[in-house]
Amino acid sequence: FKPQDNDTILASLPKSGTTWLKALTIALLERSKNRSSDDLHPLQSDNPHGLVPFLEEFYLQSSKPDSTKLPSSSPRLFSTHMPLHTLQLAFKEHSSCKIVYVCRNVKDVLVSHWYFRCANIKVEGERNLLESMFESFCSGVSYYGPFWEHVLSYWRESLEVPNHVLFMRYEEMKADPRAQIKKLADF
Repeated sequence: FKPQDNDTILASLPKSGTTWLKALTIALLERSKNRSSDDLHPLQSDNPHGLVPFLEEFYLQSSKPDSTKLPSSSPRLFSTHMPLHTLQLAFKEHSSCKIVYVCRNVKDVLVSHWYFRCANIKVEGERNLLESMFESFCSGVSYYGPFWEHVLSYWRESLEVPNHVLFMRYEEMKADPRAQIKKLADF
């Protein structure tokens, strides 16, 4: 994957506010073209995950993605749950590409993930699943690496290059959506 200078990557760990961040970003990008109540607004006909593809999806079949499946519109918008270090080489060459990262309270991420996983299991398995997930979570066992390494890598990068990485917190988005949306729009 080679980002273009005007690409924006929405990054997060699962269950951290990804869908909400996608919806807000789409609404901001579309505000000059469509009002949110218009039938033509993309969010009226598709969900945020259908409108903002995960970078990981382009690598499911091959280590070299089919570039014809990448969006051709500009600016392009992608999302990822991948740790920052897996993206840095590609982004070093394209310093104008922006990353918006959203993090969420660690306990809330775990509980939200547990509810998500429990959606299709019987009640008696829920407690065992929570204990197992808690142990794995605390041990740093995750598809996307340890929680704190993931969050801190994006946070440190936002301090080093604040004009290219915006670090947002789910709890702040919830407490003061107006200020956080303005921050996102200004970025």
